[in-house]
Amino acid sequence: MLRYICVLSLCSWFAADALGVTVTINYLKRPTCTYSDGRLRATATGGVGPYTYLWNTGATTETITDVPAGAYSVTVTDFNSEEATANYNLVSLNYDLDEIFLGSFLGRCGEVDHLVLDTWYIPGPPPYFIDGQQVLEDPNGFYHPYIPSTSDTTYTFTFEDGNGCTGIIEDRVGWPYEFPEVTVLEVSGSCANDSSGQVVLDVSSEGHEQDILSFLYGNDNYWCGTQIHSIVRPCYDLPPGEYYLATTGPAVGPLFASRGCADTTWFTIPDLGPTCGSIHGRTHIDQVRDCENDWTEPGVSDQLLEILPGPYYTLSRAFDGSYGLQLPFGDYTVQQLGTVYEPYCQPDPIPFALMQGVPWAIQNFADTSTLVQGVEVDLQVMMACGAARPGFELEYAIHRKNLGPGASGTQVLTMTFDPTLGFLDATPAPTSIVGNTLTWNTGSMWGGSEAVTRIHFQVPPDIELLGTVLEGTATLATAQPDVDLTNNTVLHSVVITGAYDPNDKRARTSTGTSDSSYYVGDDDHIDYTIRFQNTGTDTAFHVVISDTIATNLDLRTFVAGASS
Repeated sequence: MLRYICVLSLCSWFAADALGVTVTINYLKRPTCTYSDGRLRATATGGVGPYTYLWNTGATTETITDVPAGAYSVTVTDFNSEEATANYNLVSLNYDLDEIFLGSFLGRCGEVDHLVLDTWYIPGPPPYFIDGQQVLEDPNGFYHPYIPSTSDTTYTFTFEDGNGCTGIIEDRVGWPYEFPEVTVLEVSGSCANDSSGQVVLDVSSEGHEQDILSFLYGNDNYWCGTQIHSIVRPCYDLPPGEYYLATTGPAVGPLFASRGCADTTWFTIPDLGPTCGSIHGRTHIDQVRDCENDWTEPGVSDQLLEILPGPYYTLSRAFDGSYGLQLPFGDYTVQQLGTVYEPYCQPDPIPFALMQGVPWAIQNFADTSTLVQGVEVDLQVMMACGAARPGFELEYAIHRKNLGPGASGTQVLTMTFDPTLGFLDATPAPTSIVGNTLTWNTGSMWGGSEAVTRIHFQVPPDIELLGTVLEGTATLATAQPDVDLTNNTVLHSVVITGAYDPNDKRARTSTGTSDSSYYVGDDDHIDYTIRFQNTGTDTAFHVVISDTIATNLDLRTFVAGASS
């Protein structure tokens, strides 16, 4: 399997026009009969954040819960005191519990032969009736309609509660669980008196592609979890000790066939001893300008942090902007580098110390964007691919990122591929295919968010193609004016090769003038692509890719690129 890493850096800014604030209301759940179990959400766009919300109920949150049917309105005020108002008429339903169901078949623990009614989903009181028959309660508070259930079957029943509210409930019974295989890909130890270890777990799909939950436990604590089909899952900030990952089926919905069965995988976070510590923190957009780490505010991923002396470098993580780094005891400074986001609450760099008794430091970076929210948008597109070989598939990865603080507006991604190639498929599927041009009409992206599009092509099985250069272009456009058009188009070329060293590194300057020379005054960065492949017949575990950067390159300008 071929993998690669691509790195680039660039920066340039221009001005753009403002868009006014708007707000829409959507329902998250309709209320049942006369009960107050509805949920509404207001979504503000445009203007300048942060936003404040005022509902006609008096609520001041983005989402309101436990509301009955009726007329609702919300007024949104942006940072410049501009207002927008929306109205919504929320209509109730009789019991239609499939509306709040996950929609996929839930597995079962063995051959359970009856269904269980979970009243957590039911706002009305008992007694409950299914198909006219009263359902009896057991000592654990569950109601058991003894209805035989078989695998791969959908059941639909009439339902009535103690107040006479009626409707339809549905249960979708899947197969007995075939729990996924869990592989421990990477384990990093933790300092003795700190929580700096990490693990990367590869969890395969369940045997019938049924939903599975995974939960990581250790040291009498829950650490992380997710709903999965197939996922590579990192868990960070773990102290030394024994851990296990429990995979189990979700017991959700008004009716379920079984719950409680699970599979476990154990591993150990090694103890690295008492003479090291770690710094942890988070880079985030400080929307309310209070210099506090509010987890409701979006994290900023891929921010380069420099720690001196050393130097040591680390990147903030993609999913929440958090970061962490193990260090020997000593006195240090930490600084966030970059041109799009910059911290404004603390001196820069920030001093900290790690020592016996205080082996950890916490330093968050409350960031403000150099772009004005609601006024300036900056989208970035990057592209890379694997090796091109006659008769084999070729995968491209296009990475889109919203570098600004606010929503991007709708986007149009276009890829023009070399006509030598034959298009196979893409995830997500393109909106249109015209000749050798693929187009995706995509929705808006929140500030700091990113997305990857993967495209597969067929290289013709023609040995005469060896040495042919395949050219590809990706262009990203948005409905709002973009302050930097230089990072909205990317060119990528790859040479069709035969037998080759499966591990190599290639470099391309920003102008593409030379494959061997960097021209001062013309070039402003170098893109590096690292390719590696397992050519053996068995799985390679704990693969680590290391690269030494030349001393005349500034590591402070490192930017992570796309990967296939």
